Amino acid sequence: MLDERSSALLAAVNECCGDGFKIIDEGELGRLCPSAEGEIGQILDQLEARGLIEMRYKEGGLFCVRALPAGRSYAKQEARERGESVRRKRETALYSALGGFSGAFVAALLVGLAALFLL
Repeated sequence: MLDERSSALLAAVNECCGDGFKIIDEGELGRLCPSAEGEIGQILDQLEARGLIEMRYKEGGLFCVRALPAGRSYAKQEARERGESVRRKRETALYSALGGFSGAFVAALLVGLAALFLL
């Protein structure tokens, strides 16, 4: 599992490169992924060590990078999981609200019935 900055930088590399190698400067990656600014070289090295990208060279703020199939599939899987997490949170909130409303309705109904029979 990658941290937030690494996954954001991987997504930026996937977006820029497509299938082939591309020369990208550090400023462009910094604009695409502001959270990783200042540590782009280190994060790219980590992504290469994990087999998610391939670098031909890095020199003076320029990187020749290519996204590997494992990196593209990792980014797609992470986006899917993020969407699934959001969906689960929405469902949980909806079911909690419905449960609260139905519980309040039943309680009000019981109080109303008790008031009818006790008066």
